[in-house]
Amino acid sequence: MFLILYIKDHNHGCWLILEKGTAKYLVDFEIARGEDNSLKFLDHLLKRYKLNWKAIGGLGLIIDGASLTQVKVFTTMINIVAWQFRIPVAGIFYSPSNIDKKIASIFTQLKKQKNFRVLKVKYNQKADITISKRRQSYKIIK
Repeated sequence: MFLILYIKDHNHGCWLILEKGTAKYLVDFEIARGEDNSLKFLDHLLKRYKLNWKAIGGLGLIIDGASLTQVKVFTTMINIVAWQFRIPVAGIFYSPSNIDKKIASIFTQLKKQKNFRVLKVKYNQKADITISKRRQSYKIIK
């Protein structure tokens, strides 16, 4: 059984439990700015279907839309959990293919892995940084 965190966009995510390559259980959740409840919803999913960590053979991360900070936070979270339970981890970042192909790809990657290897952050979106138009209340003196 594999566990996948699917980040749909900046505001929505979903935990999926894969069994034999098919999503068997899932729970959707909202991503609130400045507050991450994704682990709370994971706990809810595991308790609801009476699943434990011994049954999880790998962790996957699929990100379709997220800020750089969100990508870093979710990648780090997946790495920490996978490292803690010594299970493989795989990820797909901003792939244009549909979700079924992404799930199949994660399933294939996780089946090939035997041990934990760090999942590296991949952010290939344009930077969304703007210069503040607010007037500063300080002066820089040489």
